[in-house]
Amino acid sequence: MPNTEGSSFNAAVNTLQSAGFTNVTKTFDCYNSGAVDAVVRQNPNSGRAPKSTAIKLQIQGNDCKEVPNVTGMTEAAAKSTLSGAGFLFVNGACPNGYTSSVTSYSPNTGRHPSGSTAVNLNLKCTAPAPAPTTAPPTAAPTTAAPTGKK
Repeated sequence: MPNTEGSSFNAAVNTLQSAGFTNVTKTFDCYNSGAVDAVVRQNPNSGRAPKSTAIKLQIQGNDCKEVPNVTGMTEAAAKSTLSGAGFLFVNGACPNGYTSSVTSYSPNTGRHPSGSTAVNLNLKCTAPAPAPTTAPPTAAPTTAAPTGKK
Protein backbone atom coordinates (compact mmCIF):
# COMPACT_ATOMS: atom_id res chain seq x y z
CA MET A 1 0.00 0.00 0.00
CA PRO A 2 1.46 3.37 -0.96
CA ASN A 3 1.72 6.08 1.70
CA THR A 4 0.11 9.26 0.33
CA GLU A 5 0.67 11.59 3.31
CA GLY A 6 1.70 15.03 2.04
CA SER A 7 0.05 14.53 -1.37
CA SER A 8 -2.98 16.46 -2.53
CA PHE A 9 -6.24 14.60 -2.01
CA ASN A 10 -6.74 14.00 -5.76
CA ALA A 11 -3.17 12.74 -6.21
CA ALA A 12 -3.58 10.44 -3.18
CA VAL A 13 -6.80 8.92 -4.54
CA ASN A 14 -5.20 8.42 -7.97
CA THR A 15 -2.14 6.76 -6.40
CA LEU A 16 -4.24 4.45 -4.24
CA GLN A 17 -6.61 3.54 -7.08
CA SER A 18 -3.65 2.83 -9.38
CA ALA A 19 -2.41 0.39 -6.74
CA GLY A 20 -5.86 -1.27 -6.68
CA PHE A 21 -7.29 0.31 -3.50
CA THR A 22 -10.77 1.73 -4.09
CA ASN A 23 -12.30 1.86 -0.59
CA VAL A 24 -11.03 5.34 0.29
CA THR A 25 -12.81 7.78 2.63
CA LYS A 26 -11.84 11.33 3.50
CA THR A 27 -12.36 13.65 6.46
CA PHE A 28 -11.67 17.38 6.24
CA ASP A 29 -10.55 19.22 9.39
CA CYS A 30 -7.90 21.62 10.65
CA TYR A 31 -4.78 19.67 11.46
CA ASN A 32 -2.39 22.65 11.50
CA SER A 33 -0.08 20.99 9.05
CA GLY A 34 0.15 20.67 5.34
CA ALA A 35 -1.32 22.72 2.57
CA VAL A 36 -5.06 23.04 2.07
CA ASP A 37 -6.43 19.82 0.54
CA ALA A 38 -3.28 17.85 1.46
CA VAL A 39 -3.37 14.40 3.09
CA VAL A 40 -2.26 14.92 6.67
CA ARG A 41 -2.76 11.32 7.84
CA GLN A 42 -3.51 8.03 6.15
CA ASN A 43 -4.73 4.98 8.07
CA PRO A 44 -3.38 2.42 7.38
CA ASN A 45 -0.46 4.25 5.86
CA SER A 46 1.79 1.54 4.45
CA GLY A 47 2.53 -2.15 4.28
CA ARG A 48 0.88 -5.08 2.59
CA ALA A 49 -2.91 -5.11 2.70
CA PRO A 50 -5.79 -6.66 0.76
CA LYS A 51 -7.11 -4.44 -2.04
CA SER A 52 -10.47 -4.28 -0.19
CA THR A 53 -8.89 -2.54 2.84
CA ALA A 54 -10.71 0.61 3.92
CA ILE A 55 -8.28 3.52 3.79
CA LYS A 56 -9.08 6.68 5.73
CA LEU A 57 -7.51 9.95 4.63
CA GLN A 58 -7.50 13.03 6.86
CA ILE A 59 -7.37 16.13 4.68
CA GLN A 60 -6.35 19.67 5.67
CA GLY A 61 -9.48 21.84 5.34
CA ASN A 62 -9.64 25.30 3.81
CA ASP A 63 -11.97 27.15 6.20
CA CYS A 64 -9.73 27.05 9.26
CA LYS A 65 -9.91 30.03 11.56
CA GLU A 66 -8.28 30.87 14.85
CA VAL A 67 -10.70 30.76 17.81
CA PRO A 68 -10.14 34.08 19.61
CA ASN A 69 -9.65 34.25 23.36
CA VAL A 70 -12.96 35.45 24.83
CA THR A 71 -12.31 34.71 28.51
CA GLY A 72 -13.53 37.55 30.73
CA MET A 73 -15.69 39.13 28.03
CA THR A 74 -19.41 39.67 28.44
CA GLU A 75 -21.69 37.25 26.64
CA ALA A 76 -22.57 39.87 24.01
CA ALA A 77 -18.94 40.85 23.40
CA ALA A 78 -17.82 37.21 23.17
CA LYS A 79 -20.57 36.34 20.69
CA SER A 80 -19.74 39.40 18.59
CA THR A 81 -16.01 38.57 18.62
CA LEU A 82 -16.60 34.92 17.69
CA SER A 83 -19.06 35.83 14.94
CA GLY A 84 -16.56 38.33 13.52
CA ALA A 85 -13.94 35.55 13.44
CA GLY A 86 -16.27 33.33 11.40
CA PHE A 87 -17.75 31.15 14.15
CA LEU A 88 -21.48 31.36 13.55
CA PHE A 89 -22.65 28.80 16.11
CA VAL A 90 -22.15 29.99 19.70
CA ASN A 91 -23.90 28.29 22.62
CA GLY A 92 -24.41 29.68 26.12
CA ALA A 93 -26.62 32.44 27.46
CA CYS A 94 -27.57 34.20 30.66
CA PRO A 95 -31.18 35.15 31.45
CA ASN A 96 -32.32 38.58 30.27
CA GLY A 97 -31.21 41.36 32.57
CA TYR A 98 -28.31 39.41 34.07
CA THR A 99 -24.72 40.53 33.71
CA SER A 100 -22.36 37.94 32.29
CA SER A 101 -18.71 37.02 32.09
CA VAL A 102 -17.12 34.20 30.08
CA THR A 103 -15.24 31.90 32.48
CA SER A 104 -14.16 29.38 29.82
CA TYR A 105 -15.08 28.16 26.35
CA SER A 106 -14.55 25.22 24.06
CA PRO A 107 -13.00 24.50 21.72
CA ASN A 108 -10.14 26.50 23.14
CA THR A 109 -8.02 28.94 21.21
CA GLY A 110 -6.62 27.22 18.14
CA ARG A 111 -7.50 26.54 14.52
CA HIS A 112 -10.88 24.96 13.78
CA PRO A 113 -13.25 24.85 10.82
CA SER A 114 -15.06 28.16 11.21
CA GLY A 115 -18.30 27.48 9.40
CA SER A 116 -19.17 24.25 11.18
CA THR A 117 -17.62 24.46 14.64
CA ALA A 118 -19.91 25.38 17.53
CA VAL A 119 -18.22 27.32 20.32
CA ASN A 120 -19.63 26.63 23.78
CA LEU A 121 -19.42 29.45 26.33
CA ASN A 122 -19.33 28.82 30.07
CA LEU A 123 -20.73 31.95 31.66
CA LYS A 124 -20.93 33.41 35.13
CA CYS A 125 -24.39 34.98 35.26
CA THR A 126 -25.11 37.57 37.93
CA ALA A 127 -28.68 38.50 38.77
CA PRO A 128 -29.51 42.18 38.71
CA ALA A 129 -29.56 43.91 42.08
CA PRO A 130 -33.09 44.11 43.46
CA ALA A 131 -34.73 47.49 43.12
CA PRO A 132 -34.57 49.45 46.34
CA THR A 133 -37.80 49.39 48.24
CA THR A 134 -39.13 52.58 49.66
CA ALA A 135 -40.83 52.60 53.02
CA PRO A 136 -44.34 54.02 53.05
CA PRO A 137 -44.44 57.62 54.17
CA THR A 138 -44.82 58.00 57.88
CA ALA A 139 -47.81 59.91 59.14
CA ALA A 140 -47.37 62.80 61.49
CA PRO A 141 -48.13 61.83 65.09
CA THR A 142 -51.65 62.57 66.09
CA THR A 143 -52.81 63.80 69.44
CA ALA A 144 -56.12 62.71 70.74
CA ALA A 145 -58.67 65.46 70.96
CA PRO A 146 -60.21 66.00 74.37
CA THR A 147 -63.55 64.26 74.62
CA GLY A 148 -65.24 66.73 76.95
CA LYS A 149 -66.17 64.11 79.53
CA LYS A 150 -65.05 64.34 83.06
